[in-house]
Amino acid sequence: MFAAYEALPAALKQRIEGKVAVHDASRNSAGLLRKGYKEVTDVRETVGARHPLVRTDPETGRKAMFLGRRPPFNYPQVVGHVALAARTIS
Repeated sequence: MFAAYEALPAALKQRIEGKVAVHDASRNSAGLLRKGYKEVTDVRETVGARHPLVRTDPETGRKAMFLGRRPPFNYPQVVGHVALAARTIS
């Protein structure tokens, strides 16, 4: 994901710096709601792992995007953005 980050325009790099991604644990890889979870309409209430959208390699200082691996349902939500904006980051 280093190349993905490095290919971004400078303005977009600035917009995503410091943002937090939340991977929705309530849904499986098919996008179905898991048993025992409730439907979430507010991204701020999403249950799941949280981490920086951009991470810095401690040894090299290079920055990389830190995203999910199974589209379309495992894209992370970005705290502070509406769902569509989180997917497009625009």
